[in-house]
Amino acid sequence: MTTDEAWVNFLSTLASQAAMAIENIKMIQSLQEANNDLTLAYDANIEGWSRSLDLRDKETEGHTIRVTKITLELAKEVGISEKELITMRWGAMLHDIGKMGVPDAVLMKPGPLSDEEWKVMKEHPNYAKDLLAPIAFLKNAIEIPYCHHEKWDGSGYPRGLKGEQIPLAARLFAVVDVWDALSSDRYYRKAWPEDKVVQYIREQAGKHFDPWVVDIFLKSYLFAEKPEKAAKILILDDDVEIASALGHSLGDRYSIYTAVSGEEAIYIAKQVKPGLILANLQLPHIDCFELLEKLHAENPKMLGILVSDQTDASVLTRALNLGFIRGILFKPWDMESLSQKIKDVARQYYG
Repeated sequence: MTTDEAWVNFLSTLASQAAMAIENIKMIQSLQEANNDLTLAYDANIEGWSRSLDLRDKETEGHTIRVTKITLELAKEVGISEKELITMRWGAMLHDIGKMGVPDAVLMKPGPLSDEEWKVMKEHPNYAKDLLAPIAFLKNAIEIPYCHHEKWDGSGYPRGLKGEQIPLAARLFAVVDVWDALSSDRYYRKAWPEDKVVQYIREQAGKHFDPWVVDIFLKSYLFAEKPEKAAKILILDDDVEIASALGHSLGDRYSIYTAVSGEEAIYIAKQVKPGLILANLQLPHIDCFELLEKLHAENPKMLGILVSDQTDASVLTRALNLGFIRGILFKPWDMESLSQKIKDVARQYYG
């Protein structure tokens, strides 16, 4: 065989292998697309089932959507993977599916349940397990429907699991579920005031709930999940466009106030007493540190984040000496870093 023939054979083999690789990639992509389509179809069906369950009980309509949303946010906080989040979502949406086996006379009773009625009601996690276990794609979503009435101290049902015997998904969901139930009107009582719900959740840490989950839930929920309860942030920058852009970017999660002068900042601080201030250190004709001290006097709990293009030690020292500055972002900074810093400081403020 000549050298040219050898090269031709080599290139032909290489081309065949490349073609096979391309076909394999296309096949994998097709399988991934099919799997995504199937997942979306499953999700749509499950959401339909959950809405049907809510419609059966008008008192709890909207409950499933609320608790699913908050549970997934809480799961992200503790590092649950994206793959696990899918099955957690399905489990949360179907958490009360076992109540399909509970008679309306018990489920919708306007007064307290009798002992016999409670026995019937407490069977609904077992009904959920029996309904979901035969469905292959929901096998890993059973944890919440089956275990969300278990309690940290072992006094829950249906199996009396204790502590970390209870799956993490169910421990996360349990706090959210009770929070929403107590915060909503039901057949047998009116919604509790929020401060009473918070007190109850705290009291049940170590009894009904995993103490670690309670701590994370309250710190996260109080400033992140309800915009009307969000941290009040004052953005101080002499550039109107920057202040406005930051306010627009952060306004969906926090109560934002913007100021472009020291006088305006002090006026806002007196009116709303912001808990956090995001300030540009390089303000013309203003000693930013003196201004920050005046703002802090209006709300001694206030915490601060500074933005600066100065990196010398004197600036850092003076900032730290203020005592309430929790971070300095040096230019150029990005919104992801800023958002994370604000989130961390908001936790400190509410913690």
